[in-house]
Amino acid sequence: MGGIVTAMMLAYFLFTFFPRIQGANLNITIFLGVLVVGILWEVFELRFYMTSLSNYGYFTETISDIISNLTGSLIAQYYFIKKLYVR
Repeated sequence: MGGIVTAMMLAYFLFTFFPRIQGANLNITIFLGVLVVGILWEVFELRFYMTSLSNYGYFTETISDIISNLTGSLIAQYYFIKKLYVR
């Protein structure tokens, strides 16, 4: 869910303020933006003790969160770019 929301906000932001970014560059920018936000969220969780490296399953949970974010990003890109803002 977080990846979809983040990708939709990034897509809206990029379409509004950077209309020259189009096509594959737009897709890559959104994908990398979601990846960065996902990694920053994991750092936030560590920093504010919401989890720790010693927790059982920490790395599995972190990788699954990032994969979920990126999958959500791809779904949102398809919906936002192909369905709402076809140029």
